[in-house]
Amino acid sequence: TVSNACGTYPTGCNSNGQMTCTKRFTVASTPAVVMNCGNNVTVPACSTQAQVTAAWNSFLASTTASGGCNGVLTRTSCSAPSACGGFVDVTWTYTVSNACGTYPTGCNSNGQMTCTKRFTVASTPAVVLNCGNNVTRSTCDTQSQINAAWSAFLCSTTASGGCNGSLTNNAPSCAPAAGRCGYVDVTWTYTASSVCGTVPSGCNSNGQVTCTKRFTISNGYTKEGVIKDELVVKTSLAVTAYPNPYTENFNLNLTTSSIEKVGLSVYDMTGKLLEQREVSATEVGELQVGNSYPSGVYNVIVTQGSDVKTLRVIKR
Repeated sequence: TVSNACGTYPTGCNSNGQMTCTKRFTVASTPAVVMNCGNNVTVPACSTQAQVTAAWNSFLASTTASGGCNGVLTRTSCSAPSACGGFVDVTWTYTVSNACGTYPTGCNSNGQMTCTKRFTVASTPAVVLNCGNNVTRSTCDTQSQINAAWSAFLCSTTASGGCNGSLTNNAPSCAPAAGRCGYVDVTWTYTASSVCGTVPSGCNSNGQVTCTKRFTISNGYTKEGVIKDELVVKTSLAVTAYPNPYTENFNLNLTTSSIEKVGLSVYDMTGKLLEQREVSATEVGELQVGNSYPSGVYNVIVTQGSDVKTLRVIKR
């Protein structure tokens, strides 16, 4: 405000000789508290300790917080699980000062906001060895049939579990020759690496589990279906088929002093394998065989250990 001089006010003043301006002074509101909680993390089994540590550091850095006044983010003190397996629950706490006697929305009465996440190292999977079956083929089979059966026999045993597992076998490079009696015992070995100084459950001290199966070429019958005399002498295995002839299916009546598993193979009169099974001696009587076969004559070979019994059945 100024006085007039010579009855007038200076340029820029209003009629009262005044000039004004207005400005604002602001104190910003306390920013809202925001907590970005990370995710639960699972590290795969068989990871190295270095891989576990790297994942752990990323896990710890995944939770952040901001807002409030003088905010401080802390977490429970803990270390990463070992590569052997296990888990750790981590809780983060974000603490802020009060402003004007109140805490930001979302904080508890102590001005804190928390979240908890889990870091897991998966345990080493158990070793599982799925051992195939003993296989018996006829001397009437062609070499191509023997080769196909041999390949299927070698592929029938599988394994999984442990760390860096490797399945090997001691099979010869070629299938047995067609038309020759005999057998080959094949042993599969699954080797798994140790984890934290221990081998997986079920393995021996070398981290290995094994199984052995037999591939047999039998001269139990000729292509014409005639039982060879030398195979029915001095055997402890006795088997009969009933009803025979049959119309729907037939059963087997087995007498044996052995507890070994029993193998069953059924061939048509051309020597083609139609069915093959391996069961315990007590289960043989429960088998129902031949329902899907067309009418005709069939050779049935029953084996137990070194004993072989050949039957001929007829479907009407």
